[in-house]
Amino acid sequence: MVNIDVHEESGENPSQGVIITFTEKPFIEQISVIKQLFNEAVESGCKEITIDFEKVDYLCSTSLAELVRMKKIATEKKLNLKMLHLSAYIMEIFRTTRLLKFFHDEI
Repeated sequence: MVNIDVHEESGENPSQGVIITFTEKPFIEQISVIKQLFNEAVESGCKEITIDFEKVDYLCSTSLAELVRMKKIATEKKLNLKMLHLSAYIMEIFRTTRLLKFFHDEI
């Protein structure tokens, strides 16, 4: 199951932000739900999407491919994509797959 928290930022120019928090492990079993939530946030005009990896302990190639797809869409749509609570293991996966530089602005 995935928990989604939608919030508005305060200030002169409020923008809608979405935080996707995983409540179960592993990430791979949640890919279709994550993809749907991400797409809905983009379609709704969201300015910032944050993915919280606090409870994620494993990433496979399918998971990495989906993250790359999200990054490309975020770049095209000029929205802010952030990743929180990346474990040392997940950071090592990003280093090993040479995706660390690709995601450097999100981490």
